Amino acid sequence: MNIVIVDNDQPLLRSLEILLRNEGHRVAVFHKALQAVDFLRNRSVDVLILDYVMPELNGIELLERVKKHPRRQGKVIMYSGHIDQIDRSKLDQLGVSDLLAKPFDLEKLCNLINQQTEVV
Repeated sequence: MNIVIVDNDQPLLRSLEILLRNEGHRVAVFHKALQAVDFLRNRSVDVLILDYVMPELNGIELLERVKKHPRRQGKVIMYSGHIDQIDRSKLDQLGVSDLLAKPFDLEKLCNLINQQTEVV
Protein backbone atom coordinates (compact mmCIF):
# COMPACT_ATOMS: atom_id res chain seq x y z
CA MET A 1 0.00 0.00 0.00
CA ASN A 2 1.10 3.58 -0.64
CA ILE A 3 1.05 5.46 2.65
CA VAL A 4 1.84 9.10 3.40
CA ILE A 5 2.49 10.23 6.98
CA VAL A 6 2.58 13.90 8.02
CA ASP A 7 3.73 14.93 11.49
CA ASN A 8 6.14 17.56 12.77
CA ASP A 9 7.28 15.14 15.52
CA GLN A 10 10.25 13.69 13.66
CA PRO A 11 11.05 10.81 16.08
CA LEU A 12 7.44 9.59 15.90
CA LEU A 13 7.44 10.07 12.13
CA ARG A 14 10.60 7.99 11.76
CA SER A 15 9.22 5.25 14.03
CA LEU A 16 6.00 5.00 12.03
CA GLU A 17 7.96 4.95 8.79
CA ILE A 18 10.12 2.03 9.97
CA LEU A 19 7.14 0.12 11.35
CA LEU A 20 5.08 0.46 8.16
CA ARG A 21 7.96 -0.28 5.81
CA ASN A 22 8.65 -3.43 7.81
CA GLU A 23 4.98 -4.33 7.23
CA GLY A 24 5.69 -4.14 3.47
CA HIS A 25 4.16 -0.74 2.68
CA ARG A 26 5.60 2.03 0.51
CA VAL A 27 5.86 5.01 2.84
CA ALA A 28 6.51 8.72 2.23
CA VAL A 29 6.96 10.92 5.29
CA PHE A 30 6.81 14.68 5.76
CA HIS A 31 7.57 16.75 8.83
CA LYS A 32 6.37 19.93 7.13
CA ALA A 33 2.71 20.12 6.18
CA LEU A 34 3.26 22.39 3.17
CA GLN A 35 5.71 19.91 1.65
CA ALA A 36 3.10 17.20 2.06
CA VAL A 37 0.48 19.35 0.31
CA ASP A 38 2.81 19.82 -2.65
CA PHE A 39 3.52 16.09 -2.79
CA LEU A 40 -0.15 15.10 -2.52
CA ARG A 41 -1.49 17.53 -5.12
CA ASN A 42 -1.09 15.15 -8.03
CA ARG A 43 -0.65 11.81 -6.33
CA SER A 44 -3.05 9.17 -5.20
CA VAL A 45 -2.41 7.42 -1.91
CA ASP A 46 -4.02 4.44 -0.26
CA VAL A 47 -3.71 5.79 3.27
CA LEU A 48 -2.94 9.28 4.57
CA ILE A 49 -1.95 9.43 8.24
CA LEU A 50 -1.57 12.83 9.84
CA ASP A 51 -1.30 14.68 13.08
CA TYR A 52 -3.86 17.35 13.81
CA VAL A 53 -1.55 19.86 15.52
CA MET A 54 1.32 21.01 13.32
CA PRO A 55 2.98 24.44 13.06
CA GLU A 56 2.40 25.37 9.39
CA LEU A 57 -1.07 23.92 8.89
CA ASN A 58 -3.19 21.79 11.15
CA GLY A 59 -4.54 18.50 9.82
CA ILE A 60 -7.85 20.02 8.73
CA GLU A 61 -6.16 22.86 6.84
CA LEU A 62 -3.86 20.35 5.13
CA LEU A 63 -6.83 18.25 4.01
CA GLU A 64 -8.73 21.30 2.78
CA ARG A 65 -5.78 22.24 0.55
CA VAL A 66 -5.29 18.70 -0.75
CA LYS A 67 -9.02 18.27 -1.50
CA LYS A 68 -8.86 21.19 -3.97
CA HIS A 69 -6.89 18.97 -6.37
CA PRO A 70 -8.58 16.02 -8.07
CA ARG A 71 -7.03 12.68 -7.27
CA ARG A 72 -8.06 9.38 -5.78
CA GLN A 73 -8.33 9.75 -2.04
CA GLY A 74 -7.74 6.74 0.12
CA LYS A 75 -8.40 6.28 3.81
CA VAL A 76 -7.48 9.22 6.05
CA ILE A 77 -6.41 8.55 9.63
CA MET A 78 -5.82 11.52 11.93
CA TYR A 79 -4.39 11.50 15.42
CA SER A 80 -4.02 14.12 18.11
CA GLY A 81 -3.38 14.68 21.76
CA HIS A 82 -6.31 17.11 21.67
CA ILE A 83 -9.15 15.13 20.10
CA ASP A 84 -11.70 16.81 22.37
CA GLN A 85 -10.96 20.13 20.62
CA ILE A 86 -11.47 18.88 17.06
CA ASP A 87 -14.66 19.55 15.10
CA ARG A 88 -15.62 16.01 14.15
CA SER A 89 -18.24 17.15 11.65
CA LYS A 90 -15.45 18.90 9.72
CA LEU A 91 -13.44 15.67 9.78
CA ASP A 92 -16.42 13.81 8.31
CA GLN A 93 -16.75 16.41 5.53
CA LEU A 94 -13.06 15.98 4.68
CA GLY A 95 -13.22 12.19 4.59
CA VAL A 96 -11.35 11.38 7.80
CA SER A 97 -12.32 7.81 8.59
CA ASP A 98 -10.56 7.40 11.92
CA LEU A 99 -9.44 9.69 14.73
CA LEU A 100 -6.95 8.33 17.25
CA ALA A 101 -5.98 9.86 20.58
CA LYS A 102 -2.26 10.22 21.30
CA PRO A 103 -0.58 8.19 22.49
CA PHE A 104 -2.16 5.62 20.21
CA ASP A 105 -1.78 1.87 20.02
CA LEU A 106 0.45 0.92 17.08
CA GLU A 107 -1.38 -2.37 16.62
CA LYS A 108 -4.67 -0.48 16.29
CA LEU A 109 -3.11 1.83 13.69
CA CYS A 110 -1.84 -1.17 11.70
CA ASN A 111 -5.29 -2.78 11.88
CA LEU A 112 -6.92 0.41 10.57
CA ILE A 113 -4.44 0.55 7.70
CA ASN A 114 -5.05 -3.08 6.81
CA GLN A 115 -8.81 -2.42 6.76
CA GLN A 116 -8.18 0.29 4.17
CA THR A 117 -11.03 0.93 1.78
CA GLU A 118 -11.25 3.67 -0.79
CA VAL A 119 -13.21 6.73 0.24
CA VAL A 120 -15.11 8.40 -2.59
